[in-house]
Amino acid sequence: MYINCSIILDKGVINMAHTYSYRADSKDHDEVKRILDNLGLDMSTSIKMYFKQIIRHNGIPFSVTNSDTLTEDTKKALLLAEAKDMGLIEDDTPAFKDTNKLISYMKKRAKELE
Repeated sequence: MYINCSIILDKGVINMAHTYSYRADSKDHDEVKRILDNLGLDMSTSIKMYFKQIIRHNGIPFSVTNSDTLTEDTKKALLLAEAKDMGLIEDDTPAFKDTNKLISYMKKRAKELE
């Protein structure tokens, strides 16, 4: 399916319209349209918003990563776990042999973090 949208970019007194075409899977397009409708937005407005965010962020306004790439938080957690395994730092991670004790601990920690 081809979907065409027009975006008007203001350049002082002169308005220049650019038309962009892209291919979208019908299912994806319908889902995006449903979500935008719920937000009270149309496709053209959402694309204009995307353009403004690219300008504001001076780049893509969200993280673009390969699913095989580790996040910084994951890298830190792995490094910490490796350091504990090597005995470089104290391993204060609780261990459980009883699932009920594990669940109780998790509930308690969740309350502490609220």
